[in-house]
Amino acid sequence: MKLYEHLLNNKKEGKATLAANFYNFETLSAVLTAAKKLNSPIILQLSESSIRYMGLKVAKGLADKAIEQYGVTAWLHMDHGSDVDLVKECIDCGFDSVMIDASEKPIGDNVRITSDIVDYARSYDINVEAELGYIAKLGQGQKMVYTQPDEAKNFVEQTGINALAIAVGSAHGFYKETPQLQLDLIEQINAATPAALVLHGSSGIPHDQLQRAISRGITKINLATEIKNIFMKTLQKVLQETDEIDLRVVFPKATEKATELVSEKLRVINLEKIIKTALSVIIFFTSGSLFAQNPENLLLKDFKPVSIYNTPKTEVKKAAYPVIDMHSHDYASSPDEVENWVKTMKEKGIEKTILLTGATGVKFDSLVSVYSKYGNKFDLWCGFDYSGYKEPGWTKKAIKELERCKNAGAKGIGELGDKGLGLKNSFPIPAWGMHFDDKRMQPLLKRCGELGMPINVHIAEPYWMYLDMDGTNDGLMNAYNWEIDKSKEGILLHQELIQTLENSVSNNPQTTFIACHVANCSHDLEILGKLLDTYKNLYADIAARYAEFSPTPRRTEAFFTKYQDRIIYGTDMGMDADMYETTFRILESGDEHFYENDLFGYHWPLYGLSLSNEVLSKIYYGNATKILEAK
Repeated sequence: MKLYEHLLNNKKEGKATLAANFYNFETLSAVLTAAKKLNSPIILQLSESSIRYMGLKVAKGLADKAIEQYGVTAWLHMDHGSDVDLVKECIDCGFDSVMIDASEKPIGDNVRITSDIVDYARSYDINVEAELGYIAKLGQGQKMVYTQPDEAKNFVEQTGINALAIAVGSAHGFYKETPQLQLDLIEQINAATPAALVLHGSSGIPHDQLQRAISRGITKINLATEIKNIFMKTLQKVLQETDEIDLRVVFPKATEKATELVSEKLRVINLEKIIKTALSVIIFFTSGSLFAQNPENLLLKDFKPVSIYNTPKTEVKKAAYPVIDMHSHDYASSPDEVENWVKTMKEKGIEKTILLTGATGVKFDSLVSVYSKYGNKFDLWCGFDYSGYKEPGWTKKAIKELERCKNAGAKGIGELGDKGLGLKNSFPIPAWGMHFDDKRMQPLLKRCGELGMPINVHIAEPYWMYLDMDGTNDGLMNAYNWEIDKSKEGILLHQELIQTLENSVSNNPQTTFIACHVANCSHDLEILGKLLDTYKNLYADIAARYAEFSPTPRRTEAFFTKYQDRIIYGTDMGMDADMYETTFRILESGDEHFYENDLFGYHWPLYGLSLSNEVLSKIYYGNATKILEAK
């Protein structure tokens, strides 16, 4: 998930994420150890001085490898970038997020400089943060200038930033007296702008104020000074008490103290979640505390129904037939995870997994080197290189890279994706504003047919994401996290996007297309049915839409039976054994009214489709084989 998406979820759910600065391997290890210990996402921050101290590529490489080693959800952010050139270098280097800090300049300059960075970062699809108001820095005595709601609204609209650092009573460095955050002001700013709100200078702010700030709208909390302080103070103390010269002996003690600090901050920030979890346990076991379960007080996100029906509960440990998973991704973060994945595939009857990498160039080549050692267990599909897609001659360059990827081992294309604003699922850059049926795409789609490379395309989103986010939306709890902003200029909506798919399939009868996620038409399978009736070169995978189609088992079973030669199995939900078993249960069993809250975000019950053996064998294996072996 992109950082801006994560922060937006925080804003909707009243949560915050800790953003911790690191200065060397030891402080990086401290932050990630704490995050792993508490199973918490974390934002790693590098200041300009830290980047110059370590070197940009060294710092970026260190962070990337550490995140991989510790196995945590983390993003890399450049903090307080006042050097525009260095900010752009960080964007080019692959940072997940940057902060352009022109807050001490006149507002007109702040808007101009920030807008320039937003424009530069747009093709990289990363988070951009800026600052408005005056947040005092260590050693400065200038009076606090608070951020005002109307100014914040205008600034976000003018610049297009994702996140806004606001001046609401915090300061960088240590406080001489207890700070008092302007909590009402935070709430007003949060209501005035869609941007995620950031609190800088959290070192020394009382825990209760941090928690109240989160409840009022703060989604990202920065921590830096306290980390440096605890690490150096501990190190100084250790050095005074020993003559040890081996830094591998003395540094871990300082690292441990920094880990304790970050762990404490994470507990404070996540306290709301901890309290709710504990409260639910108390309520469950204490009959006198049922008030919190009163529907008038229960939040919908905390509603976790458990089926009481005495119906069959089928365990399907292995698929009834051999399986080709036609929709997965490069989920493994280490060789050991790939090995475990292969083991799970064998146990569950998955003969082959298609990795939709969307990658080109060096990135695609690197993935080939990782997975090629497993023989036919994995097929890798590449993307299109959209670099320079607005320039004359781009199509020829893209076809040349397509052919190179084909020679390097690519078996198909995907997952291409357009959710309304253009094709965005390929590496290294998205193609904003260019849709699937754009005339620039036509030679590429045709060439795929000539090369025998099928194309997997993600068009639109489930229909609930387009509806009003209110009490009438029966998919609200999932839809709210993935809501389509219909107000964005130039956006194509569901029907229009389906039309771009049809146009492309119609114009390229020799090219095989796979509309993934049942073309995001679970709400009305007749839309997909008409396409399948008309175009013999179109298939549909069922990946990651089990929760959308299984609530209507009779209709879905009839549809899958009618189009049994065109539906293919896929997952797109990771690589855990339980995940595979859930998909098998939905397809094979006739189980009724059961929930899988940990895997799906909806609140409705699921039902098994009880597909026939003939249909299962085709969906699991036969149709995929037909596509993969087509010449």
